[in-house]
Amino acid sequence: MQKLPDQRRLSGDTVAALFPFHLLCSTDAYPRLLSAGTAISKVLPDDFSGAPLQDYFTLKRPCLKETTTERLIKHSDSFVVLESIHHRLSLRGQFVPNSETTLLFLGSLLVSAADSLLVSGFSLKDFAPFDTVPEVLILHKFREMQLCDLEKKQQELSDTMVSLDDLSERANTDELTQIPNRRGFLERCESQLKAGGEPNSQLINLMVLLDLDQFKAINDTFGHAAGDQILVETGQRLQCEVESIGSCGRLGGDEFAALVTLSSETEVELFLEKVRNALVQPIAHQRVVLQTGLSIGVASAQPHDTVEQLLYKADVAMYAGRDKHRGQTAWYTHELQTAITKRAELEVALQAAIDLREIVPYYQPIVSLDTLELEGFETLARWHHPDLGAISPATFIALAGDLGLLQALDELMLDHAMAQLQQWCEQGFSGALHVNLSGPTLTDALPEALLQQLRQYSLAPHQLVLELTETSLLDSSETTIQVLQQLAAIGVGLQLDDFGTGYSALTHLLRFPVNGVKLDRSYVKAATESRRSRALLAGLIELARSMDIGIVAEGIEDDQQLHMLRECGCPFGQGYLFGHAVPADDCAFVPHSQRRAA
Repeated sequence: MQKLPDQRRLSGDTVAALFPFHLLCSTDAYPRLLSAGTAISKVLPDDFSGAPLQDYFTLKRPCLKETTTERLIKHSDSFVVLESIHHRLSLRGQFVPNSETTLLFLGSLLVSAADSLLVSGFSLKDFAPFDTVPEVLILHKFREMQLCDLEKKQQELSDTMVSLDDLSERANTDELTQIPNRRGFLERCESQLKAGGEPNSQLINLMVLLDLDQFKAINDTFGHAAGDQILVETGQRLQCEVESIGSCGRLGGDEFAALVTLSSETEVELFLEKVRNALVQPIAHQRVVLQTGLSIGVASAQPHDTVEQLLYKADVAMYAGRDKHRGQTAWYTHELQTAITKRAELEVALQAAIDLREIVPYYQPIVSLDTLELEGFETLARWHHPDLGAISPATFIALAGDLGLLQALDELMLDHAMAQLQQWCEQGFSGALHVNLSGPTLTDALPEALLQQLRQYSLAPHQLVLELTETSLLDSSETTIQVLQQLAAIGVGLQLDDFGTGYSALTHLLRFPVNGVKLDRSYVKAATESRRSRALLAGLIELARSMDIGIVAEGIEDDQQLHMLRECGCPFGQGYLFGHAVPADDCAFVPHSQRRAA
């Protein structure tokens, strides 16, 4: 398919002329129709503007439960098929972000061999001159000739067929690099893959996916002309390496691919080394020398692999390698696929676990280091899946971050914790309950929501302490600071977690209205092994004390650490020495702190 134009540079009239089957939608949660191309407007009512997209079209491919803007944007790199609800027609095309408030569908009428254009009420005049499926135009030009004057249309048919080769070539070639684009590459790979898949064939078909590292940085620093030169040079170099043994193409952006047929494992290693050496050579641009890194994903074709499947495997390998370290050459393996499948299962299970409230709080005691009396508990999320077993908090919390579920997880833990705190308060508990919050939860709606929850559960604000990690504050804005100030005004405790591990922890004491810090366990461990570390720990404790900031030491595991922290003047602590995190029913306390923690 031809490269789609940059919509931000095209006027509305130009889009209408080039794409008579386009749709312009809003970026509301559920997109609404704003305008449509001249051709598709024929089958829409006069008052369609402002109506939900799903009132007139369904997404036939891919099949989604809900046609939301978020899901459409996630499929903006793929072809989609829209099917009209009220008419016998389908549109094939692509959704692209047009502006912050609009989403553009660029499409063409999808006509099967059994249909006629007349069935849907369209003619060839409704198509753009460069329609991406010229075979369909020829088919229906011929069918219209049967209905019209054959002799009059014969020359037009002949002219169209002469231009087919040129149209097909342009549709399969990347405009910038002049090597095959994704469509052209996939078509060339089909026959090559079949030849290597013959019975008893000893040939090795290898799919190689290549991504340029640091390309965006070069583009941003030296401009698009420099970026384009890198892409052109990379395409030419790759084509030189594969022209006698396979095919290559530019898939989009700075991503290239090659399918090569080799006869031995030795040739495979030599080829990969040659490609890397060729593509990472410096490129002269004006008065500077440009150089990118190269991440490579490799997959060896197995019987019955399609080109798309093979490309997917190489893609999986490349991104798995980049997760560990850029510049890798990573191979697809069954173990890698198993890990990806397991992660996918875990993603689905995590969403369900949050929705069904299956992730529950455990509570670890916080004690006075002088008296060992219980001062409160920290709330820690725990998940035991009925089939997958116990899932590590480090695993599912990181996964929640990747999936955008941290706020939902935080809200679940807050609700659990407040309900439990209310029950304990009725039994005479007078301590505080600490709950961890992540950055996405610090929205301007949080203070009011938290205040309502405190009232709902009849809790005093000072009994709730919100623990904030430095990572949750790294990208903080003025809005975040205002939210924290509102929380402090309510009377809720604010505590910096893992204090001392980040480069800006001391700055946070001045910038944010916190009234407590938690010393990271690494300080506690180091202070028992080094005099300098102990002096640093004592200094941090004295600093907090002088600023009237409460301080809790984490990770206390033995009597030596407890004795050292007492000598340094640390007032509170938690760790395995005082108790592990346990379910609420296993937590022991005596009203008014009359009983010391075991």
